[in-house]
Amino acid sequence: MTLLCTFDLILYPFDVQTCSILMGTWSGMVSEITFIAGSLDFHRYFGGRGEWNIVNSWAENFTDVWEHFFLRLKRKSLYHVFSIILPVILLSVLDGLVFVLPIHSAEKTGLSVTVLLAFAVLQISFNENLPSNKDYLTLLEIYIYTFMILSTLTVTAAVLVIRIRSIDAKKPLPPMISKFISMMQPRKNSPLTWTDFAEATNQFVFIAFLIFIFGFTTAVIITLVHA
Repeated sequence: MTLLCTFDLILYPFDVQTCSILMGTWSGMVSEITFIAGSLDFHRYFGGRGEWNIVNSWAENFTDVWEHFFLRLKRKSLYHVFSIILPVILLSVLDGLVFVLPIHSAEKTGLSVTVLLAFAVLQISFNENLPSNKDYLTLLEIYIYTFMILSTLTVTAAVLVIRIRSIDAKKPLPPMISKFISMMQPRKNSPLTWTDFAEATNQFVFIAFLIFIFGFTTAVIITLVHA
């Protein structure tokens, strides 16, 4: 039996779908057809197979010679958790490590660009499992695209930090920048330099990055699991 349904994939891969099957005959007398409640066990045909589990099934009378069956299916999500969600979280952690590297390290931009490319490959792999004709984004796609944008900002921030550090130390700091350095690194002693500003900027971006990925990831996971 082949069952075709229109799915709402917003919560993929934690989605639950309801499919309907209309069964009956195009010919024959009403007296010749009898539907017996509970006579069709869908678990026998679908249970434990493929990527779906049957949560519930029920039947409703449609006409005297047609019966309307309903299936409530839940996707098996363990494979997708380890192949998509976990790699995204690990890549986001690697992205944050860019700001742990010393500000003079040339590997800052190299690591951030590598993580950005890894996100792009992961997104392509993820899209292969989804219909190409859908006119909306799944929540997990939004999650991956958000981290791709964040990874792009990480590359920009890494380049900016390196550029700030290369400014001539003899050039005076504006008062606002000096206050920012004092706020981020209160133990810094005067005179403050552009290298101090680069370190303070690196620290600020790192803290903002951690807060965002923790809050955003937690919100997405709670929405997927408990929706």
